[in-house]
Amino acid sequence: MTTTEILANHLLSEVNGRYVGKKRKPLTQIFFEVQDALYRIKRIKERVKEENGLSWDDGEFIVWVRIGDVRFPVEVKASSRDVALRVCERCLEDGCSVERIEKEERSEYV
Repeated sequence: MTTTEILANHLLSEVNGRYVGKKRKPLTQIFFEVQDALYRIKRIKERVKEENGLSWDDGEFIVWVRIGDVRFPVEVKASSRDVALRVCERCLEDGCSVERIEKEERSEYV
């Protein structure tokens, strides 16, 4: 599922009032929350690209970041998991957290 699909599902569940114990939010408020989340995700990914200092021995990592109910992947090139985590954490905003880091496996061409 893409980030946009997750946000769209979140939007639909809010509109349909599936969250028990919560009042329904106006559609316009939900729309702006989703739009804001997409903008924040784009900004975080751009910051990570700017922060990435590359060297020949860097590996590719996928850092999964969480904003509220939404998880999204950020690609980071770094020498280790710790470096990937530091690069990503410098770029995160309030309310965001790193959920996990995966080493991206790349097949080499012969």
